[in-house]
Amino acid sequence: MGITIGEKSFLSLKSIWQRLYNANASASPYASYEYARILRRAYALEFFWGGVPQFFVFYKDGCPIMIAPLVKRLGKKGFEYLGFGIRFGIVSEDFIYGDSLSEDDMETCLHLLFKKTGHVYFKYLSDSSLLYKTLKNRFSFPEKGNQINVMLKLPSTYDEYIASLTKNMRQSIRTKSNRLIKDGCDYRFEIFEGAHVPQNVYQQFLRLYSISYRRKNSGQNWWRKVLFPIRVKYMHPHAMAINGIESSLFAVFFINGKVAAAVGGYLQKNNDFFLYPRITYDNQFSRYSPGITCLLETIKYLISKEVPLLDLSIGDEAYKFNLGGEVYYQYGFEVNNRH
Repeated sequence: MGITIGEKSFLSLKSIWQRLYNANASASPYASYEYARILRRAYALEFFWGGVPQFFVFYKDGCPIMIAPLVKRLGKKGFEYLGFGIRFGIVSEDFIYGDSLSEDDMETCLHLLFKKTGHVYFKYLSDSSLLYKTLKNRFSFPEKGNQINVMLKLPSTYDEYIASLTKNMRQSIRTKSNRLIKDGCDYRFEIFEGAHVPQNVYQQFLRLYSISYRRKNSGQNWWRKVLFPIRVKYMHPHAMAINGIESSLFAVFFINGKVAAAVGGYLQKNNDFFLYPRITYDNQFSRYSPGITCLLETIKYLISKEVPLLDLSIGDEAYKFNLGGEVYYQYGFEVNNRH
């Protein structure tokens, strides 16, 4: 019978999706069914302006071996497909498959997929994924830019981590801590695992993130200044997932009872890494660098749980390197199989 392709509804895929996801030891939290459910909802909330999700399933001798979630949209040259999370900036793009899938079978699946879809864009492929390796080794489609990300390798103890920082960074940390004490601030740090974030705390986080987004895009057009802050606060999948799925981890630094800074992200299922797509802080507490303090406390927590990697996600902001981060890349491809 060989390998065949079919298309199925998302709701009918739950058991297949979970089985394949559980069979992949290095699968990103973004590849989980529960995150995909929220991502699919985000497209619906935006009335599918970014495209319509479609789910292709591949079978070998009648047994499902891979799911390819894509988004179909109308481009300048007709219909085209995007990686499932591209429109929302969801990194760590990949298909859903187990560790036993071979490169030969992946190649066969991709030939069937590209014959059916014609034009596909990928943007955030990890060079360790089988999907990337097969595209790179077995096809001649052009790469479309490299996305800079930053990763922090965590040592076995927090003291060791602090000792690895530069002298200036260690002094800055001491200075901010002394200011909190000298000013008589009441401060504390809390971690909320899974979908257990107090609603009032989470609402403070969303409000601060929206304000921060508006501040960073103050020079942009009205769309980004007015509508995008609403989008990132209420309609973006991260807004719904960070306090809505079991893999989420939410770290909060409180000063005088208020949310001074917060970090929201997801733990990989084997605790091999924590990745966070959202961090924000309250400007009224900027004297104490609450964002950095919150990250340091998060790092301390991760080390205590023996999590070896902190993925600082997209972007090469200076603070990531001040914390000891190192650059890594994700890669894009443009598939054009039209004749």
